[in-house]
Amino acid sequence: MLFSIPYASRRNISLKVESTNTSVMKVNDAEGNPIEIAAAVVWRVISPEKVCFNIENYQGFISIQGETALRELAGSYPYDSSSGISLRQNFPEISRELKVMLQNRMGIVGIAIEDARISHLAYASEIAQVMLRRQQARAISEARGHIVKNAVGMVDSVLLHLEQKHQISLSDEQKIKFVSNLLVALVSDSDTQPVINVE
Repeated sequence: MLFSIPYASRRNISLKVESTNTSVMKVNDAEGNPIEIAAAVVWRVISPEKVCFNIENYQGFISIQGETALRELAGSYPYDSSSGISLRQNFPEISRELKVMLQNRMGIVGIAIEDARISHLAYASEIAQVMLRRQQARAISEARGHIVKNAVGMVDSVLLHLEQKHQISLSDEQKIKFVSNLLVALVSDSDTQPVINVE
């Protein structure tokens, strides 16, 4: 009589919620700028059978898939942008997209993605100082534009108030001088004391 003993193996697979941090990678954003990026992924096994049959090292698989998805995502958006979605300014939207990308990759092997967020984001060291100066220049330009726009509105209100409330009528030349001096007073960021002349 012959007996056949089938080969069997046992693997312990935790069903607890776990987290994986990807390594910090240097990639190019949508504008070709070299950036450093990493992510934290929170996940859990929901189908041990699928994990056993499809993946030998599921924790390594999660790390590799996380880095692949993150690399793809980083190349789809600029690091920073004054208009439109960017990696730096739209963390909630970017995190949601990363989670969806990972779930599409992991769901078929029995892993659910609970959360995924960018944990590190910076310009690569070789361009960090240059890009920081560009960001500062852009911020200053936008701030000055906002100040000038509000200052022009205030000047219009002052002229209207003088004409309607106090019946003070200025000639075109006086208006030009008045507007010029008042804008200097409102927009100036120095400690000088401008003299307003309406003669």
